[in-house]
Amino acid sequence: MRDRIQVKPQIVKMITAEEIKEKNDKFLEDIQDKQFKESIQKNLKDIVRHNTELVSLNNKILNKINSLDDTLLLFNKAFNVSSSNTEEELKANNALLLELITIIDSKDDKKLATFIGGMSGTIGVELLISYFKMKIGLTV
Repeated sequence: MRDRIQVKPQIVKMITAEEIKEKNDKFLEDIQDKQFKESIQKNLKDIVRHNTELVSLNNKILNKINSLDDTLLLFNKAFNVSSSNTEEELKANNALLLELITIIDSKDDKKLATFIGGMSGTIGVELLISYFKMKIGLTV
């Protein structure tokens, strides 16, 4: 007899096209998820960098506003503004402040010079302090 090669039966699993497609789809999803996560991480880093810059700018603005407020308070103390005004004087000053606001909004420098020139220095300083504080939101 001839020597025969004995083949042991083995279980051979056939991979179907559907299984190949599923594995490819899973692989593509994993790649897309990784790219998406990397994109999100990059965007988050950009957001953090921009927020840090905004905080820095806000701090600079706040420091300038506080400095201006301190300067305006110094003027208030130096001219003793509004410390002894009666209710009628306060109402008159409010009317003058409204007039000043209207003139400044109209951007008419001649009217502004005439308006400020026609009052005492103390009232003029008080009005300007009130106007500036109102404009930067330090008073209502």
